[in-house]
Amino acid sequence: MATGEADFDDAVNESEDRYKNRGCSLGRLLDRLGDDDRTEMVAALASDHVSGTGLYRALRKRYGQSAPSAYTVQRHRRGVCACGNT
Repeated sequence: MATGEADFDDAVNESEDRYKNRGCSLGRLLDRLGDDDRTEMVAALASDHVSGTGLYRALRKRYGQSAPSAYTVQRHRRGVCACGNT
């Protein structure tokens, strides 16, 4: 492997590590919630009876523009977000 390729690989790995360590916007929101709100949100995320779009709409209504996106909600639910909970 050429030196340039090794440097690029190192930069990508470093970037990925920083990304994984910061968590997704939904995970960061969960960290800021009080115990009761966090428990309610975790239960909603785990429920088969609550759609991702429904969760997003509830978050948007409560938190406005700062709410995590519907895409982030779906990724967090599937465990493929930056929280690294896969």
